[in-house]
Amino acid sequence: SWPWMQGIDVAIADPVDPVNEFDVRPSVKKIIEKHRKKIDDVKTELASDPLYDVDKHDDLWIVRFLLSHKNKTKAAVKAAKYTLAFRKEHKLDEMGDVRHKPPGAKSAVEANR
Repeated sequence: SWPWMQGIDVAIADPVDPVNEFDVRPSVKKIIEKHRKKIDDVKTELASDPLYDVDKHDDLWIVRFLLSHKNKTKAAVKAAKYTLAFRKEHKLDEMGDVRHKPPGAKSAVEANR
């Protein structure tokens, strides 16, 4: 799994509350529920790809490709496979967590200890 998810056993079950009365964005949970069938279709297509890891490439990872490609399964699968190959070619998954942390900030693993 991803380095920043190490030590985290439970995924977030419920979305956070809206930040204010103008925040009308749907929660990630609702987006995934809305696109469940297409997400499952993409998973089926990716299952035979040796670079696809069901533990690493979750529903949120997949729905991003669907939303970026107008909910077209074939285009989403093509883009996801390209991304997997690109990440392998450039060894991006071997680099660990490269995100910048502000001084004093804790990683997700540290915060959940």
